[in-house]
Amino acid sequence: MFNYLEEMENADDGYVSEVSEFTVLEEIADEFKDIAIKGYMGPETLKAFKLIRRYITGP
Repeated sequence: MFNYLEEMENADDGYVSEVSEFTVLEEIADEFKDIAIKGYMGPETLKAFKLIRRYITGP
């Protein structure tokens, strides 16, 4: 699943990465601790995840 999310994050179409971020990554951020999932993420997915986590928890 995380390989597919990485492909979505690297898509040329910005809407594809938005689907990844707001449909999947936001739910993952709500349900799991960072330490349990960060190791599965590629670099672009991790970057998006960190932004989502910051959005959820604040600066």
